[in-house]
Amino acid sequence: DFQRGAPHALRQLALHLQRKHDLADQERRALILDAHAAVCHADLPASTRAEACVVLSGLLRRGKHLNVSLGWRPLWRLLLAAHLPEHGPVSYESRSVAASHRVELARCVARCRSHFAAGEAQAMLDAAAALLCP
Repeated sequence: DFQRGAPHALRQLALHLQRKHDLADQERRALILDAHAAVCHADLPASTRAEACVVLSGLLRRGKHLNVSLGWRPLWRLLLAAHLPEHGPVSYESRSVAASHRVELARCVARCRSHFAAGEAQAMLDAAAALLCP
C-alpha cells in the first residue's frame, strides 16, 4: 500500500540524506526518479507530498551533474491544483498546511527546472498562456 509505505520510506531517505552519506551516481539517479514519482503520485496526502518535495530537492541539490530528465507536466498539474483550486480537486486543509505545501512544491519545481527536457520550453509557455485572459 503506497499511502502507508511512502511516509516511512521518505522519512528514512530524508534521514539518510541528512547524514550526508555519499551516493553513487546510479543510486542518486534512481532515487531522484523514485522521489519524482512520489511527488507526482495522485493519491499522496499534502503532508507526505511536501516531505517528498524536500527529499527530491535534497537529492537534486547534490545531483546537478547528473543527466536526468524529469517530466514537467505532472508538476505543472500539482502547481495548478495547489495555487488555483478551481483547476483541481479541493481538499480540506488548514491555511498554514496549504501554504507550506505550496512553498515546498514551488521549491521542488524550481530545483527540478534544470532537469526538464531541453525542447519543452515552448510547451510550458503554451500551457501558461492558456490560463491568461484573451
